Amino acid sequence: MKNNNYNFYLYHTFLYSLLLLLISLCFAFEMISIQIGIINYMVGIFSMCYLYHFLFYLPSRFFHKYLYYFLLLGIIYKVLLSFSNPLWEDDWSRYLWEGNLLGYGISPYSNSPDFFFKDGSLTNLVEKETEILSRINHPDWASIYSPVVILYFYLCSLVAPFSLIILKLGFICLDIVVFWIIKSIRNKKNAVLFFLFPVLLKEIYINAHFEMIPIFFFSISLWFHKKAYRNISSFFYGIAVHSKLYLLVIFPFFFIRNIIDFKNKKIIRKSILPFIAYVLVGIFLPVVIFELVVQNNSVYGLDSLLKFSNEFEFNSIYFYILKLLFNFETAKKLVLVLLSIVSIYSVLNVEKYFVNFNNGIVWCYTVFMFSLLFSPIVNPWYFLIVVPLYFITNVRLPLILLLVLFPQLSYLTKVNLKLKENQYSGFYTLEENIVLLEIVCITMTILLTILNRKKKPRVKPNG
Repeated sequence: MKNNNYNFYLYHTFLYSLLLLLISLCFAFEMISIQIGIINYMVGIFSMCYLYHFLFYLPSRFFHKYLYYFLLLGIIYKVLLSFSNPLWEDDWSRYLWEGNLLGYGISPYSNSPDFFFKDGSLTNLVEKETEILSRINHPDWASIYSPVVILYFYLCSLVAPFSLIILKLGFICLDIVVFWIIKSIRNKKNAVLFFLFPVLLKEIYINAHFEMIPIFFFSISLWFHKKAYRNISSFFYGIAVHSKLYLLVIFPFFFIRNIIDFKNKKIIRKSILPFIAYVLVGIFLPVVIFELVVQNNSVYGLDSLLKFSNEFEFNSIYFYILKLLFNFETAKKLVLVLLSIVSIYSVLNVEKYFVNFNNGIVWCYTVFMFSLLFSPIVNPWYFLIVVPLYFITNVRLPLILLLVLFPQLSYLTKVNLKLKENQYSGFYTLEENIVLLEIVCITMTILLTILNRKKKPRVKPNG
């Protein structure tokens, strides 16, 4: 019976690998594009995730034996997908524009894209560059990305100006490092599962979202923390926060585990200042490097980022419910109150959440997911940061990865569904029924996960 199950899971793993290769080839040679249609895409991504989940049931020895075959396959998929055109996304045009703008010695924080249409400062732009500039959404906005992210775009532009392919190929190097970190902290099976996760493949190697940058720095910080190099860990956590401000919500994990001696149950006061200093160095070092590249006179995107977070709402999940019950401003205040309560409760239960490394990572996963589910802006690629956390903790609940999949429903915008309207309401406008469907699916997943926790161990014990 066991042998039959093994063959069943092996067959689906082979089918997933084969289909992924065929899809990658089709995208690379433009046999599949945005013309696939949004409904066909949804069927495809959910089907691939279904096939992918069978990998969870294969024994660890299988991944020990074929580890490097899977690594090679994953690299092949990612290289092929890097030659594809993005699906229903235009953020990549801003990435290319802002990275190349540094080559002209111009800060993307000081000059919005539409400035160059009105001013005509860069008169030597070729047709391709002008087309990229014209594709940028919200061209009246200056950059909202952090210096370390724009510096990555700039480095890619030095290799090949305005090349989306180079930008995506660069992510593979970061991805391999994260693969090795998960293998080192946890095991080979989890490293492979991370490397072949379909939503990550789509959002990073087709749509070119830069989430691999914060994933990279955050994973390095966890590796050094696990190896007890706490100061270096704090430094890389600072860079991770710099690249994705959302990561501030898990600050208690690093702070508490750096300043408390759990064995003797006392606070190590002399560790507080070094911890804060290393985090701050990680946050501000990219700013210094950015200044060496170009003179900048803005607040490095924070002003635009704060404006963006205050004025926009997209695909909000539980925030959507709070907004219906109260109003936008009150809902935002309630979210801050809820996050504060969660943090205070966690700090008051230090031994439960922070003494054990695995339990601490589960706490990071839970709190980060909580902050996303209550955020006013919930782009589907934001959830990718919890994927390495999931595999580092070795949570025995593949069901919870649906929380990363269901936000893909946010691509069912009115424009993508080709719904006719009397008045155009924006490219990213979602039907209310789609938002409610997403809320129901995510809520059911959370409830089923809670029920399963009573039947299965939360994590494998590993101090």
